[in-house]
Amino acid sequence: MQLLTHSSLMNASSPQNRPRPTGNASKILTAKDGPRTLRILASLLFDSETATFVKDRVVTVSRVTGLITDVSSIKSDVDYVNDQSADIVDLRPQNIVLLPGLVDTHVHLFLGPYNVSSGWDDQVLGQSVAERTIRATTRAKDTLMSGYTTVRDLGTEGAGEADIALRKCISAPMSIIPGPRLFTVTRAIVPSGTYGPKSELHPHDEGVDGVQGADTADGEAECRKVIRRQVGAGADWIKIYGEALNEDQLSRSRLEAVSPRTGNYSFPTFTREEFKALIDTAHSLGTKICAHAISDSTIKLLIELGIDSIEHGYLMTETGALKALQDSNGRTKWNPTLATFRLGGLYPDSTCNAAKRAFQKALKMGGISFATGGDTGTFAHGANALEMTTMIEYGATPREALKWSTLGGWECIRGRTWDGEEGNERLKNFEKAAEAGLHANCAEDEVKAFERIEEWPLGDNDVPFGVIKPGFAADLAGLIVSARSMAWLGLGLDGGRADESAGMDVDDFCDAIQHRVEFVMKGGRVYKMGGTEIARGL
Repeated sequence: MQLLTHSSLMNASSPQNRPRPTGNASKILTAKDGPRTLRILASLLFDSETATFVKDRVVTVSRVTGLITDVSSIKSDVDYVNDQSADIVDLRPQNIVLLPGLVDTHVHLFLGPYNVSSGWDDQVLGQSVAERTIRATTRAKDTLMSGYTTVRDLGTEGAGEADIALRKCISAPMSIIPGPRLFTVTRAIVPSGTYGPKSELHPHDEGVDGVQGADTADGEAECRKVIRRQVGAGADWIKIYGEALNEDQLSRSRLEAVSPRTGNYSFPTFTREEFKALIDTAHSLGTKICAHAISDSTIKLLIELGIDSIEHGYLMTETGALKALQDSNGRTKWNPTLATFRLGGLYPDSTCNAAKRAFQKALKMGGISFATGGDTGTFAHGANALEMTTMIEYGATPREALKWSTLGGWECIRGRTWDGEEGNERLKNFEKAAEAGLHANCAEDEVKAFERIEEWPLGDNDVPFGVIKPGFAADLAGLIVSARSMAWLGLGLDGGRADESAGMDVDDFCDAIQHRVEFVMKGGRVYKMGGTEIARGL
């Protein structure tokens, strides 16, 4: 791994770097030589494990491993200015709150907003895979610059395995374009006759002109085969459609003109045996699997069979699937995708209201593991925080929404080897190796600490993230809040709207998370500083 040196931070004339922010931008103090360490000073830091804000912390980052090596209380400023062992980023002058990098667990980088980029069919059939991939690169950059350092892309929707190539170009060691850590599924999986695009001339065909929005599988044998094929292609996750959500996914949508009720009815897509074959095969290959589903009966069955996450789920009830989620003890995560129902312009008000009710019921019940994925792509990439702010509008506190968007994202997206006792042991080993790097004499010693635990080289999608603590990825986002909000957050208030003053602070926080992300770091590289984008990272 190439180390960032003093000259690479300061040489604005280098084509690989950008000028440092000036004026009122956050300060960067640079040591005389090019150290392996970067320290970030923050007045307020979000601890995603306890969902609290802690004051006056310094986060130490290794540029060798891209991991956090230490988090401690800030000492005298003189100690940092005179410290020749590290470069310093001081976020304190502008009321910047430091967060773990945000995680969107449900995006579609190969789609743009339907009301801006044209509709689903127009994009899938009217744009080549090359064009859609180029567009995806700009959306990946917009996502990263908004503070989202990790996403799970749940289907290219007709672009095949182009997400695998995009992941390669974003990830180390290539990293030729800026973007978040990208977890892929390649193609979602559906049975025959259930997914678009649908031909008007040849209604019996799957797809149009050879373009299919998803992978088809019928029967247990084909279900096993399609999982094996997708895992072999390099998918991080598997996605299946458990039920239809809109016209393009309805099994009997061609009946709508003559039998509207039947044509619009959402049938379960696969049989119990097919669902079991899909889930068991994915798990046997060490791969997690998520399901697009909406109703009590289908979701209860999927949870019983071991599904890892549910997408949408807006018709769940307290005595049905929500209870099953609660009883899963966090094994199955829920991504309610509230933003797409509320803001995407794709669904009727009744669907939006149902999604809101289901989410509020779940909040009241407690004990349900949320992650925040807005189905981003139906609305603009870079506006990913709309899911978080919608959750807050519907009754969640800012601290809850932040926890679900950081630690919750990690717990949802991470690979199976990070779960359970095996995962806990890996986390302990990462923490010890990272802390050893803090006291290492050279880069080689930092590497050896991870070689000893058989974790080197570190893969972009196989390191912990979502928490600011030693051993976790140095994925960070800083947002500017008002002085009033800084004081309010520092007091540990829950953000309830019981009184007007608290409500004003909630509004300021929601505006900040959407529009005032000042600082972005991914894997120990700074991609945004003082609001200025640094496309190649520092």
